[in-house]
This record gives sequence, structure tokens and C-alpha cells, in this order.
Amino acid sequence: MKIGFWEIVVVLVVALVIIGPDKMPEYAKALGQALSELRKSTSGLSETLQENVIEPLNEVQKPLKDAIQSATDSVNDIKTSVEKAADLKLDKAEEKKAEVKEEVTEVKEAAEETKAELTEAAAEVKEEITAAAEDVKEEIKETAESAAEGENA
Repeated sequence: MKIGFWEIVVVLVVALVIIGPDKMPEYAKALGQALSELRKSTSGLSETLQENVIEPLNEVQKPLKDAIQSATDSVNDIKTSVEKAADLKLDKAEEKKAEVKEEVTEVKEAAEETKAELTEAAAEVKEEITAAAEDVKEEIKETAESAAEGENA
């Protein structure tokens, strides 16, 4: 809080009225000496605080700050290493996935080819069986006819 010019004037007028003009210089001198002593005391206290509290705290803080910085650097290094390892694993997993996908595609193609070959072979076997059945039918018919002619003769 700042004290302005008019506040000081009011204080001086009130002091002049209360103390009186005769004793005002004595009180002003005493007030000046008290303020001077107060400044000396606070200055000494400030120096004492600086020497006995602040400087030792700064000395203690420096190694702690260094340790914290070192720990932070280590954590960042570990984080970076973990991220690199995770990226590497992910890359390998994606490569493996692509390989497996390619193998699955090859197996599907091979299965389709095998299915086509088996279907073709089955059709051929069916034709052969059908032809053989026709031949057997024909032979049975011929045998039956020859047996019927032999019985008739």
C-alpha cells in the first residue's frame, strides 16, 4: 500500500495538532532515529537470513536439482528406448502378418487348383465308369441274347 502526498499532509497536520508546535521537532527527531534503527535491524536481519537460511538452502538444492535432472534424463532415455522397441516389434508384426497373408493366399490358390484337378479327375472317372457300365451292359445283353439263341436252337 502506497501513501500519497495528501495522506502524509493529513498525518503531519494531525500530529501538529496533537503534539503541538513546540515538541514537534523532538518527536520528528525521535521518529527519524527509530526509522533509522528499524532500517539497520531489517538490513542486518536480511543479511543474517541470506547467510544462514537462503545460501544453505541453495547449496542443498543444487545436488537435488542435479539428481532430479539426471533422473528425468534417464526416464526420457528409457521412454525413447521403449518407444523404439515397440515400433520395431510393430514393424516385425506387420511383416509377419504380410508373410502369413501371402502364404494364406498361396494355400487358397493351391486349394482351388487341387479342387479343379479333382473335379476334372472325377469327371474323367465318371466318364470311364459310365463307358465301362455301357460296355458291361452291352456284354450282358449280348450274352443274354446268345444264351437265348442257344436255348432256342
